[in-house]
Amino acid sequence: MTNILYNDAEGILQIIGNSYAENAVEFYKPTIVWLKNRAKQYPDEKITIEFRMEYYNTSSSRRFLEMFDILEEHHQRGGKAEVLWLHTREDLDMQQNGADYSEEFTFPFTIGIYERF
Repeated sequence: MTNILYNDAEGILQIIGNSYAENAVEFYKPTIVWLKNRAKQYPDEKITIEFRMEYYNTSSSRRFLEMFDILEEHHQRGGKAEVLWLHTREDLDMQQNGADYSEEFTFPFTIGIYERF
């Protein structure tokens, strides 16, 4: 199950858990719309996406890339953008996935560890 949390006051979007929606385009559509609107309405403010994924499928990955493209455009226009890609200490695959994504974009992309409770 994927949890998506929006913090409008801070411009923070959190995507947490497992993402294997059969129709990721429809599932992530509200999130894409939120990001586009946020970038348009607040062109000078920071947008942060925090990922704490345990698993995601290829279709979800395509939506993540779409989100990163929105952040990149926001960043190129002078807005602040950042991704926090958090993984568990033992999940080296998720760490590598974050490293692979980070090479494609110019905005700050931080890879870090989170502890499960």
